[in-house]
Amino acid sequence: MAIHLNAEQKNLMKLFKGSETYIIPPYQRPYSWELKECRQLYDDIVDAFNHQTDREYFVGTIILAVADNADTDCPRIVDGQQRMTTFWLMFKALSVLLPELPVLPQLLHSQEWDGSGERLKIQSQVNDANDMKELTAINQWTEEEYEAQTDRYDLDHLYFCPDRLKAATLFFYLSFSQFRRDWGKESLCEFVKFMLTSVSILPIEMHAPKIHDAEDKALTIFETINNRGRDLANSDIFKARLYSKAINLWEKEDFIRRWDEVNRLCARLGIGIDVIFSHYKNLIECRKANYRPLQSIREFFDGRDGELSHHGYTDIMEELLDIATHLCWLRERAVGTDRIAGWLQVLDGGDEELCDTLLIARLREHGHKEAELDAFLEEAVRIYCASTHFFDGESLRVMTTNVLMGLPLDCNLKEMQSIYVNRDFGFYCTPYYHLALILEMGGGLIESERMPLVRRHGRKRNDDFAGISYRDFSLGNVALVPQSRTARLSEYEAYMERLRQVDPECAELAGNPRLSFSWKDVKAREERKQKVLREFFNRKQR
Repeated sequence: MAIHLNAEQKNLMKLFKGSETYIIPPYQRPYSWELKECRQLYDDIVDAFNHQTDREYFVGTIILAVADNADTDCPRIVDGQQRMTTFWLMFKALSVLLPELPVLPQLLHSQEWDGSGERLKIQSQVNDANDMKELTAINQWTEEEYEAQTDRYDLDHLYFCPDRLKAATLFFYLSFSQFRRDWGKESLCEFVKFMLTSVSILPIEMHAPKIHDAEDKALTIFETINNRGRDLANSDIFKARLYSKAINLWEKEDFIRRWDEVNRLCARLGIGIDVIFSHYKNLIECRKANYRPLQSIREFFDGRDGELSHHGYTDIMEELLDIATHLCWLRERAVGTDRIAGWLQVLDGGDEELCDTLLIARLREHGHKEAELDAFLEEAVRIYCASTHFFDGESLRVMTTNVLMGLPLDCNLKEMQSIYVNRDFGFYCTPYYHLALILEMGGGLIESERMPLVRRHGRKRNDDFAGISYRDFSLGNVALVPQSRTARLSEYEAYMERLRQVDPECAELAGNPRLSFSWKDVKAREERKQKVLREFFNRKQR
Protein backbone atom coordinates (compact mmCIF):
# COMPACT_ATOMS: atom_id res chain seq x y z
CA MET A 1 0.00 0.00 0.00
CA ALA A 2 1.62 3.27 -1.14
CA ILE A 3 1.19 5.86 1.60
CA HIS A 4 3.13 9.08 1.59
CA LEU A 5 3.04 12.53 3.13
CA ASN A 6 3.19 15.78 1.22
CA ALA A 7 3.62 19.24 2.75
CA GLU A 8 3.73 22.30 0.51
CA GLN A 9 2.93 25.80 1.76
CA LYS A 10 0.07 27.41 -0.19
CA ASN A 11 -1.51 30.83 -0.21
CA LEU A 12 -5.27 31.08 0.21
CA MET A 13 -5.77 31.55 -3.54
CA LYS A 14 -4.17 28.17 -4.34
CA LEU A 15 -5.95 26.48 -1.47
CA PHE A 16 -9.47 27.70 -2.27
CA LYS A 17 -9.55 28.42 -6.00
CA GLY A 18 -8.75 24.91 -7.18
CA SER A 19 -11.24 22.20 -8.05
CA GLU A 20 -10.99 20.54 -4.66
CA THR A 21 -13.92 20.27 -2.28
CA TYR A 22 -12.92 19.89 1.35
CA ILE A 23 -14.91 17.47 3.51
CA ILE A 24 -15.26 17.90 7.28
CA PRO A 25 -15.75 14.27 8.44
CA PRO A 26 -18.61 13.21 10.75
CA TYR A 27 -16.37 12.61 13.76
CA GLN A 28 -15.23 16.25 13.87
CA ARG A 29 -16.66 18.85 16.24
CA PRO A 30 -19.23 21.37 15.01
CA TYR A 31 -17.98 24.85 14.14
CA SER A 32 -16.92 26.20 17.53
CA TRP A 33 -15.09 29.49 16.98
CA GLU A 34 -16.55 32.36 18.95
CA LEU A 35 -16.22 36.05 18.13
CA LYS A 36 -12.96 36.42 20.04
CA GLU A 37 -11.25 33.88 17.75
CA CYS A 38 -12.75 35.50 14.64
CA ARG A 39 -11.69 38.95 15.83
CA GLN A 40 -8.17 37.73 16.57
CA LEU A 41 -7.77 36.25 13.08
CA TYR A 42 -9.19 39.40 11.46
CA ASP A 43 -6.98 41.73 13.53
CA ASP A 44 -3.88 39.66 12.79
CA ILE A 45 -4.43 39.72 9.03
CA VAL A 46 -5.30 43.44 8.98
CA ASP A 47 -2.19 44.17 11.04
CA ALA A 48 -0.07 42.10 8.64
CA PHE A 49 -1.62 44.01 5.69
CA ASN A 50 -0.80 47.37 7.28
CA HIS A 51 2.81 46.34 7.91
CA GLN A 52 3.29 44.07 4.92
CA THR A 53 6.75 43.16 3.76
CA ASP A 54 7.94 40.83 1.04
CA ARG A 55 7.34 37.87 3.31
CA GLU A 56 4.17 35.83 3.42
CA TYR A 57 1.97 35.88 6.50
CA PHE A 58 1.73 32.30 7.82
CA VAL A 59 -1.42 31.24 9.74
CA GLY A 60 -0.56 27.65 10.65
CA THR A 61 -1.07 24.12 9.40
CA ILE A 62 -3.96 21.93 8.44
CA ILE A 63 -3.98 18.16 8.00
CA LEU A 64 -5.72 16.59 5.02
CA ALA A 65 -6.38 12.99 4.07
CA VAL A 66 -6.19 12.56 0.28
CA ALA A 67 -7.17 9.52 -1.81
CA ASP A 68 -5.02 9.21 -4.93
CA ASN A 69 -7.07 6.60 -6.79
CA ALA A 70 -10.62 7.80 -6.28
CA ASP A 71 -12.06 10.66 -8.30
CA THR A 72 -15.15 10.93 -6.10
CA ASP A 73 -13.38 10.97 -2.72
CA CYS A 74 -12.67 14.57 -1.78
CA PRO A 75 -9.90 15.50 0.67
CA ARG A 76 -10.91 15.19 4.31
CA ILE A 77 -9.97 17.91 6.80
CA VAL A 78 -8.60 15.91 9.71
CA ASP A 79 -7.36 19.02 11.52
CA GLY A 80 -7.94 22.72 10.77
CA GLN A 81 -11.63 22.80 9.91
CA GLN A 82 -12.24 25.82 12.15
CA ARG A 83 -9.87 28.06 10.16
CA MET A 84 -10.90 26.66 6.78
CA THR A 85 -14.56 27.30 7.53
CA THR A 86 -13.76 30.76 8.92
CA PHE A 87 -11.89 31.75 5.75
CA TRP A 88 -14.88 30.58 3.69
CA LEU A 89 -17.15 32.82 5.80
CA MET A 90 -14.77 35.74 5.24
CA PHE A 91 -14.80 35.18 1.47
CA LYS A 92 -18.59 35.03 1.46
CA ALA A 93 -18.92 38.39 3.24
CA LEU A 94 -16.33 39.95 0.91
CA SER A 95 -18.08 38.58 -2.20
CA VAL A 96 -21.21 40.55 -1.23
CA LEU A 97 -19.30 43.74 -0.45
CA LEU A 98 -17.11 43.54 -3.59
CA PRO A 99 -19.27 42.01 -6.36
CA GLU A 100 -16.89 43.48 -8.96
CA LEU A 101 -14.20 40.96 -7.94
CA PRO A 102 -15.09 37.73 -9.80
CA VAL A 103 -12.42 35.76 -7.96
CA LEU A 104 -14.36 35.80 -4.69
CA PRO A 105 -17.37 33.66 -5.78
CA GLN A 106 -14.87 31.19 -7.25
CA LEU A 107 -13.43 30.64 -3.77
CA LEU A 108 -16.82 29.61 -2.41
CA HIS A 109 -17.60 26.76 -4.82
CA SER A 110 -16.00 23.89 -6.67
CA GLN A 111 -17.19 21.94 -9.69
CA GLU A 112 -18.87 18.56 -9.34
CA TRP A 113 -16.54 15.78 -10.40
CA ASP A 114 -18.46 15.26 -13.64
CA GLY A 115 -18.78 19.00 -14.40
CA SER A 116 -22.55 18.92 -13.92
CA GLY A 117 -22.71 21.74 -11.41
CA GLU A 118 -21.25 23.45 -8.38
CA ARG A 119 -21.13 22.65 -4.71
CA LEU A 120 -19.81 24.46 -1.67
CA LYS A 121 -16.08 24.42 -1.26
CA ILE A 122 -16.51 23.34 2.38
CA GLN A 123 -18.79 20.35 2.95
CA SER A 124 -19.58 19.55 6.59
CA GLN A 125 -20.64 16.02 7.43
CA VAL A 126 -20.56 16.65 11.19
CA ASN A 127 -23.35 14.48 12.51
CA ASP A 128 -24.29 16.29 15.73
CA ALA A 129 -24.85 19.78 14.28
CA ASN A 130 -26.61 21.59 11.45
CA ASP A 131 -23.40 23.13 10.08
CA MET A 132 -24.00 22.10 6.48
CA LYS A 133 -27.54 23.43 6.51
CA GLU A 134 -26.32 26.75 7.94
CA LEU A 135 -23.47 27.03 5.43
CA THR A 136 -25.88 26.38 2.57
CA ALA A 137 -28.22 29.07 3.87
CA ILE A 138 -25.40 31.62 4.30
CA ASN A 139 -24.22 30.86 0.77
CA GLN A 140 -27.56 32.23 -0.50
CA TRP A 141 -27.37 35.51 1.40
CA THR A 142 -27.45 38.70 -0.63
CA GLU A 143 -26.44 42.15 0.55
CA GLU A 144 -30.05 42.75 1.57
CA GLU A 145 -30.00 39.65 3.76
CA TYR A 146 -26.75 40.68 5.41
CA GLU A 147 -28.17 44.13 6.09
CA ALA A 148 -31.38 42.66 7.51
CA GLN A 149 -29.35 40.45 9.85
CA THR A 150 -27.07 43.29 10.96
CA ASP A 151 -30.13 45.34 11.84
CA ARG A 152 -30.72 42.73 14.56
CA TYR A 153 -27.09 42.12 15.49
CA ASP A 154 -24.60 44.96 15.29
CA LEU A 155 -21.01 44.51 16.44
CA ASP A 156 -21.97 45.22 20.04
CA HIS A 157 -24.75 42.61 20.08
CA LEU A 158 -23.31 39.79 17.99
CA TYR A 159 -22.48 37.95 21.19
CA PHE A 160 -26.21 37.32 21.60
CA CYS A 161 -26.47 35.57 18.22
CA PRO A 162 -27.07 31.87 19.02
CA ASP A 163 -25.59 30.54 15.75
CA ARG A 164 -21.79 30.70 15.64
CA LEU A 165 -21.56 30.38 11.85
CA LYS A 166 -24.01 33.22 11.37
CA ALA A 167 -22.32 35.33 14.05
CA ALA A 168 -18.92 34.81 12.40
CA THR A 169 -19.97 35.83 8.89
CA LEU A 170 -21.90 38.84 10.24
CA PHE A 171 -18.82 39.89 12.19
CA PHE A 172 -16.71 39.82 9.01
CA TYR A 173 -19.39 41.62 7.00
CA LEU A 174 -19.59 44.40 9.58
CA SER A 175 -15.81 44.60 9.98
CA PHE A 176 -15.14 44.74 6.23
CA SER A 177 -17.95 47.28 5.82
CA GLN A 178 -16.26 49.48 8.39
CA PHE A 179 -12.93 48.94 6.62
CA ARG A 180 -14.48 50.13 3.33
CA ARG A 181 -16.03 53.20 4.96
CA ASP A 182 -12.79 54.17 6.66
CA TRP A 183 -10.28 53.42 3.89
CA GLY A 184 -12.31 53.15 0.69
CA LYS A 185 -13.19 50.37 -1.70
CA GLU A 186 -9.79 50.38 -3.41
CA SER A 187 -8.04 49.69 -0.10
CA LEU A 188 -10.44 46.83 0.59
CA CYS A 189 -9.63 45.36 -2.83
CA GLU A 190 -5.92 45.67 -2.01
CA PHE A 191 -6.59 43.89 1.26
CA VAL A 192 -8.30 41.02 -0.61
CA LYS A 193 -5.30 40.75 -2.93
CA PHE A 194 -2.96 40.63 0.06
CA MET A 195 -5.12 38.06 1.79
CA LEU A 196 -5.26 35.74 -1.22
CA THR A 197 -1.63 36.00 -2.29
CA SER A 198 0.32 36.64 0.93
CA VAL A 199 -1.62 34.77 3.64
CA SER A 200 -0.48 31.17 3.55
CA ILE A 201 -1.23 27.83 5.19
CA LEU A 202 0.82 24.65 5.28
CA PRO A 203 -1.44 21.73 4.27
CA ILE A 204 0.05 18.46 5.50
CA GLU A 205 -1.46 15.92 3.12
CA MET A 206 -1.49 12.22 3.91
CA HIS A 207 -1.88 10.39 0.60
CA ALA A 208 -3.01 6.80 0.08
CA PRO A 209 -4.83 4.91 -2.70
CA LYS A 210 -8.06 4.87 -0.65
CA ILE A 211 -9.48 7.64 1.49
CA HIS A 212 -9.91 5.40 4.53
CA ASP A 213 -6.22 4.49 4.59
CA ALA A 214 -5.19 8.11 4.14
CA GLU A 215 -7.57 9.23 6.88
CA ASP A 216 -6.37 6.55 9.28
CA LYS A 217 -2.75 7.65 8.89
CA ALA A 218 -3.63 11.32 9.08
CA LEU A 219 -5.36 10.74 12.41
CA THR A 220 -2.09 9.52 13.89
CA ILE A 221 -0.40 12.88 13.42
CA PHE A 222 -3.15 15.47 13.80
CA GLU A 223 -2.97 15.67 17.65
CA THR A 224 0.66 16.73 17.57
CA ILE A 225 0.15 19.76 15.35
CA ASN A 226 -0.39 23.08 17.13
CA ASN A 227 -2.67 25.58 15.44
CA ARG A 228 -4.93 28.51 16.14
CA GLY A 229 -7.89 26.32 16.88
CA ARG A 230 -8.94 25.21 20.34
CA ASP A 231 -7.23 22.22 21.89
CA LEU A 232 -9.06 19.05 21.08
CA ALA A 233 -10.85 17.41 23.99
CA ASN A 234 -10.05 13.82 24.85
CA SER A 235 -13.42 12.76 23.46
CA ASP A 236 -12.63 14.39 20.09
CA ILE A 237 -9.48 12.30 19.77
CA PHE A 238 -11.19 9.12 20.95
CA LYS A 239 -14.05 9.73 18.52
CA ALA A 240 -11.61 10.11 15.64
CA ARG A 241 -9.74 6.96 16.63
CA LEU A 242 -12.89 4.90 16.94
CA TYR A 243 -14.26 6.27 13.69
CA SER A 244 -11.10 5.15 11.93
CA LYS A 245 -11.80 1.58 13.07
CA ALA A 246 -15.01 1.56 11.01
CA ILE A 247 -14.05 0.11 7.63
CA ASN A 248 -16.99 0.53 5.29
CA LEU A 249 -19.81 3.04 4.96
CA TRP A 250 -22.27 0.91 6.96
CA GLU A 251 -19.85 0.63 9.87
CA LYS A 252 -19.14 4.36 9.82
CA GLU A 253 -22.87 5.14 9.97
CA ASP A 254 -23.28 2.54 12.72
CA PHE A 255 -20.51 4.15 14.75
CA ILE A 256 -22.03 7.63 14.39
CA ARG A 257 -25.42 6.28 15.49
CA ARG A 258 -23.89 4.69 18.60
CA TRP A 259 -21.87 7.81 19.42
CA ASP A 260 -24.98 9.99 19.09
CA GLU A 261 -26.85 7.67 21.44
CA VAL A 262 -24.18 8.02 24.13
CA ASN A 263 -24.10 11.79 23.56
CA ARG A 264 -27.87 11.99 24.08
CA LEU A 265 -27.57 10.21 27.42
CA CYS A 266 -24.72 12.53 28.43
CA ALA A 267 -26.88 15.55 27.58
CA ARG A 268 -29.63 14.08 29.75
CA LEU A 269 -27.11 13.77 32.59
CA GLY A 270 -25.64 17.21 31.98
CA ILE A 271 -22.11 15.84 31.57
CA GLY A 272 -19.56 15.48 28.78
CA ILE A 273 -18.74 12.15 27.19
CA ASP A 274 -15.25 12.41 28.72
CA VAL A 275 -16.89 11.50 32.06
CA ILE A 276 -18.13 8.21 30.58
CA PHE A 277 -14.62 7.44 29.33
CA SER A 278 -13.33 8.17 32.84
CA HIS A 279 -15.73 5.62 34.34
CA TYR A 280 -14.66 3.14 31.66
CA LYS A 281 -11.02 3.70 32.63
CA ASN A 282 -11.82 3.19 36.32
CA LEU A 283 -13.66 -0.06 35.62
CA ILE A 284 -10.82 -1.44 33.50
CA GLU A 285 -8.23 -0.54 36.13
CA CYS A 286 -10.28 -2.03 38.96
CA ARG A 287 -10.89 -5.25 37.04
CA LYS A 288 -7.15 -5.58 36.48
CA ALA A 289 -6.36 -4.23 39.98
CA ASN A 290 -3.83 -2.06 38.21
CA TYR A 291 -4.23 1.55 39.33
CA ARG A 292 -2.12 4.12 37.54
CA PRO A 293 -3.28 7.43 39.04
CA LEU A 294 -0.60 9.47 37.25
CA GLN A 295 -1.56 8.17 33.83
CA SER A 296 -3.82 10.58 31.97
CA ILE A 297 -7.05 9.36 30.43
CA ARG A 298 -5.68 10.23 26.98
CA GLU A 299 -2.56 8.14 27.51
CA PHE A 300 -4.64 5.29 28.96
CA PHE A 301 -6.88 5.04 25.89
CA ASP A 302 -4.80 6.48 23.06
CA GLY A 303 -1.18 6.15 24.18
CA ARG A 304 1.23 3.46 23.14
CA ASP A 305 -0.53 0.14 23.74
CA GLY A 306 -3.64 2.10 24.84
CA GLU A 307 -7.01 0.43 25.30
CA LEU A 308 -8.36 1.74 21.98
CA SER A 309 -5.75 -0.33 20.16
CA HIS A 310 -7.04 -3.61 21.64
CA HIS A 311 -10.75 -3.44 20.76
CA GLY A 312 -13.03 -2.74 17.82
CA TYR A 313 -15.36 0.24 17.89
CA THR A 314 -18.44 -1.95 18.54
CA ASP A 315 -17.08 -3.40 21.80
CA ILE A 316 -16.03 0.02 23.10
CA MET A 317 -19.26 1.75 22.12
CA GLU A 318 -21.31 -1.00 23.79
CA GLU A 319 -19.32 -0.44 26.99
CA LEU A 320 -19.80 3.34 26.85
CA LEU A 321 -23.52 3.01 26.18
CA ASP A 322 -23.92 0.53 29.03
CA ILE A 323 -22.09 2.83 31.47
CA ALA A 324 -24.11 5.89 30.41
CA THR A 325 -27.39 3.95 30.72
CA HIS A 326 -26.57 2.79 34.26
CA LEU A 327 -25.49 6.28 35.25
CA CYS A 328 -28.82 7.71 34.04
CA TRP A 329 -30.65 5.10 36.12
CA LEU A 330 -28.62 6.00 39.23
CA ARG A 331 -29.26 9.74 38.83
CA GLU A 332 -32.99 9.24 38.44
CA ARG A 333 -33.19 6.62 41.22
CA ALA A 334 -31.47 8.95 43.71
CA VAL A 335 -34.42 11.36 43.56
CA GLY A 336 -36.94 10.06 46.06
CA THR A 337 -37.66 9.32 49.71
CA ASP A 338 -37.27 5.53 49.87
CA ARG A 339 -34.28 3.67 51.34
CA ILE A 340 -32.38 3.16 48.06
CA ALA A 341 -32.68 6.84 47.23
CA GLY A 342 -31.37 7.64 50.70
CA TRP A 343 -28.29 5.43 50.36
CA LEU A 344 -27.54 6.91 46.93
CA GLN A 345 -27.82 10.43 48.35
CA VAL A 346 -25.23 9.58 51.02
CA LEU A 347 -22.83 8.06 48.51
CA ASP A 348 -23.19 11.13 46.33
CA GLY A 349 -21.43 13.17 48.99
CA GLY A 350 -17.93 11.77 48.53
CA ASP A 351 -15.66 11.27 45.55
CA GLU A 352 -18.54 11.42 43.10
CA GLU A 353 -16.74 9.87 40.12
CA LEU A 354 -15.38 6.86 42.02
CA CYS A 355 -18.69 6.41 43.88
CA ASP A 356 -20.50 6.30 40.57
CA THR A 357 -17.95 3.81 39.22
CA LEU A 358 -18.57 1.53 42.22
CA LEU A 359 -22.33 1.68 41.70
CA ILE A 360 -22.06 1.15 37.95
CA ALA A 361 -19.89 -1.92 38.61
CA ARG A 362 -22.54 -3.30 40.97
CA LEU A 363 -25.38 -2.77 38.50
CA ARG A 364 -23.39 -4.31 35.64
CA GLU A 365 -22.52 -7.40 37.66
CA HIS A 366 -25.77 -7.97 39.57
CA GLY A 367 -28.56 -6.00 37.92
CA HIS A 368 -31.24 -3.81 39.50
CA LYS A 369 -33.02 -6.17 41.94
CA GLU A 370 -34.30 -3.84 44.64
CA ALA A 371 -33.84 -6.02 47.74
CA GLU A 372 -30.30 -7.08 46.86
CA LEU A 373 -29.36 -3.55 45.83
CA ASP A 374 -30.76 -2.12 49.07
CA ALA A 375 -28.63 -4.51 51.15
CA PHE A 376 -25.54 -3.77 49.07
CA LEU A 377 -25.98 0.00 49.33
CA GLU A 378 -26.50 -0.13 53.10
CA GLU A 379 -23.25 -2.06 53.49
CA ALA A 380 -21.45 0.27 51.08
CA VAL A 381 -22.60 3.33 53.03
CA ARG A 382 -21.48 1.76 56.32
CA ILE A 383 -18.01 0.93 55.00
CA TYR A 384 -17.74 4.12 53.04
CA CYS A 385 -18.53 6.36 55.99
CA ALA A 386 -16.47 4.32 58.45
CA SER A 387 -13.27 4.22 56.40
CA THR A 388 -10.22 5.76 58.05
CA HIS A 389 -10.04 8.51 55.44
CA PHE A 390 -13.58 9.67 54.92
CA PHE A 391 -14.85 8.71 51.43
CA ASP A 392 -11.30 7.78 50.46
CA GLY A 393 -10.54 7.15 46.78
CA GLU A 394 -8.30 4.17 47.47
CA SER A 395 -10.96 2.40 49.52
CA LEU A 396 -13.48 3.02 46.75
CA ARG A 397 -11.17 1.40 44.21
CA VAL A 398 -10.73 -1.62 46.50
CA MET A 399 -14.51 -1.90 46.92
CA THR A 400 -15.04 -1.67 43.15
CA THR A 401 -12.40 -4.34 42.53
CA ASN A 402 -14.08 -6.63 45.07
CA VAL A 403 -17.45 -6.15 43.36
CA LEU A 404 -15.96 -7.01 39.97
CA MET A 405 -14.17 -10.06 41.41
CA GLY A 406 -17.24 -11.33 43.28
CA LEU A 407 -15.63 -10.72 46.70
CA PRO A 408 -17.12 -9.13 49.86
CA LEU A 409 -17.01 -5.37 49.82
CA ASP A 410 -14.44 -5.14 52.63
CA CYS A 411 -13.04 -7.87 54.87
CA ASN A 412 -12.18 -5.35 57.62
CA LEU A 413 -15.76 -4.25 58.25
CA LYS A 414 -15.93 -5.83 61.71
CA GLU A 415 -12.67 -4.18 62.74
CA MET A 416 -13.89 -0.81 61.52
CA GLN A 417 -17.18 -1.24 63.37
CA SER A 418 -15.37 -1.83 66.66
CA ILE A 419 -13.56 1.48 66.16
CA TYR A 420 -16.88 3.28 65.72
CA VAL A 421 -18.68 1.88 68.79
CA ASN A 422 -18.16 5.09 70.78
CA ARG A 423 -17.28 7.41 67.94
CA ASP A 424 -18.16 11.10 68.29
CA PHE A 425 -19.54 12.05 64.88
CA GLY A 426 -19.52 15.77 65.47
CA PHE A 427 -16.11 16.52 63.95
CA TYR A 428 -16.94 15.20 60.49
CA CYS A 429 -20.54 16.35 60.76
CA THR A 430 -21.00 17.57 57.16
CA PRO A 431 -21.83 14.08 55.74
CA TYR A 432 -23.04 12.64 59.03
CA TYR A 433 -25.99 14.95 59.52
CA HIS A 434 -27.24 13.87 56.09
CA LEU A 435 -26.82 10.21 57.04
CA ALA A 436 -28.39 10.70 60.48
CA LEU A 437 -31.53 12.29 59.07
CA ILE A 438 -31.79 9.65 56.31
CA LEU A 439 -31.62 6.94 59.00
CA GLU A 440 -34.25 8.72 61.11
CA MET A 441 -36.53 9.26 58.12
CA GLY A 442 -36.11 5.69 56.92
CA GLY A 443 -35.30 6.86 53.39
CA GLY A 444 -34.16 9.63 51.11
CA LEU A 445 -34.50 13.36 51.63
CA ILE A 446 -36.31 16.02 49.69
CA GLU A 447 -33.83 18.64 48.48
CA SER A 448 -32.99 20.82 51.46
CA GLU A 449 -30.94 23.80 52.54
CA ARG A 450 -28.67 23.78 55.57
CA MET A 451 -29.73 25.96 58.47
CA PRO A 452 -28.44 26.13 62.08
CA LEU A 453 -30.88 25.93 64.99
CA VAL A 454 -28.75 28.41 66.96
CA ARG A 455 -27.25 31.08 64.75
CA ARG A 456 -24.71 32.48 67.21
CA HIS A 457 -23.61 32.09 70.76
CA GLY A 458 -21.31 34.05 73.06
CA ARG A 459 -19.11 36.82 71.80
CA LYS A 460 -17.80 37.01 68.25
CA ARG A 461 -14.64 35.00 67.65
CA ASN A 462 -12.00 34.91 64.94
CA ASP A 463 -13.34 31.61 63.62
CA ASP A 464 -16.75 33.10 62.83
CA PHE A 465 -17.92 32.34 59.28
CA ALA A 466 -20.70 34.49 57.81
CA GLY A 467 -21.76 35.41 61.33
CA ILE A 468 -21.89 31.78 62.50
CA SER A 469 -19.09 30.49 64.68
CA TYR A 470 -17.43 27.14 64.04
CA ARG A 471 -19.11 25.43 66.98
CA ASP A 472 -22.49 26.22 65.46
CA PHE A 473 -21.89 23.53 62.82
CA SER A 474 -22.08 20.69 65.32
CA LEU A 475 -24.15 17.63 64.46
CA GLY A 476 -27.02 18.71 66.70
CA ASN A 477 -27.16 22.29 65.46
CA VAL A 478 -27.36 21.63 61.72
CA ALA A 479 -30.86 21.30 60.31
CA LEU A 480 -31.68 20.29 56.74
CA VAL A 481 -34.76 22.37 55.93
CA PRO A 482 -36.71 20.95 52.96
CA GLN A 483 -37.58 23.19 50.05
CA SER A 484 -41.23 22.67 49.13
CA ARG A 485 -40.78 23.79 45.54
CA THR A 486 -38.67 20.73 44.81
CA ALA A 487 -41.44 18.18 45.44
CA ARG A 488 -45.13 17.66 44.73
CA LEU A 489 -47.40 19.07 47.44
CA SER A 490 -48.71 15.66 48.55
CA GLU A 491 -45.16 14.27 48.75
CA TYR A 492 -43.98 17.31 50.67
CA GLU A 493 -46.84 17.11 53.20
CA ALA A 494 -46.18 13.43 53.86
CA TYR A 495 -42.50 14.17 54.23
CA MET A 496 -43.13 16.98 56.71
CA GLU A 497 -45.40 14.77 58.82
CA ARG A 498 -42.65 12.17 59.10
CA LEU A 499 -40.09 14.91 59.85
CA ARG A 500 -42.19 16.16 62.79
CA GLN A 501 -42.03 12.67 64.30
CA VAL A 502 -38.28 12.06 63.95
CA ASP A 503 -36.79 15.58 63.96
CA PRO A 504 -39.31 18.04 65.45
CA GLU A 505 -36.81 20.92 65.69
CA CYS A 506 -36.06 20.67 61.98
CA ALA A 507 -39.79 20.53 61.17
CA GLU A 508 -40.44 23.65 63.24
CA LEU A 509 -37.59 25.47 61.56
CA ALA A 510 -39.02 24.54 58.14
CA GLY A 511 -42.32 26.15 59.14
CA ASN A 512 -40.64 29.28 60.49
CA PRO A 513 -37.00 29.86 59.47
CA ARG A 514 -36.66 32.68 62.00
CA LEU A 515 -37.07 30.42 65.00
CA SER A 516 -34.13 30.08 67.35
CA PHE A 517 -33.57 27.19 69.74
CA SER A 518 -31.67 26.92 73.02
CA TRP A 519 -28.41 25.05 73.41
CA LYS A 520 -30.30 22.60 75.60
CA ASP A 521 -32.38 21.69 72.50
CA VAL A 522 -29.23 21.37 70.44
CA LYS A 523 -27.54 19.10 72.99
CA ALA A 524 -30.56 16.79 73.20
CA ARG A 525 -30.72 16.64 69.42
CA GLU A 526 -26.99 15.92 69.25
CA GLU A 527 -27.30 12.95 71.63
CA ARG A 528 -30.26 11.59 69.68
CA LYS A 529 -28.43 11.70 66.35
CA GLN A 530 -25.20 10.32 67.80
CA LYS A 531 -27.14 7.31 69.06
CA VAL A 532 -28.76 6.73 65.66
CA LEU A 533 -25.37 6.79 63.93
CA ARG A 534 -23.68 4.45 66.45
CA GLU A 535 -26.51 1.95 66.10
CA PHE A 536 -26.16 2.05 62.32
CA PHE A 537 -22.40 1.49 62.29
CA ASN A 538 -22.61 -1.41 64.75
CA ARG A 539 -25.80 -3.01 63.53
CA LYS A 540 -24.31 -5.65 61.26
CA GLN A 541 -21.59 -7.99 62.43
CA ARG A 542 -19.85 -10.51 60.19
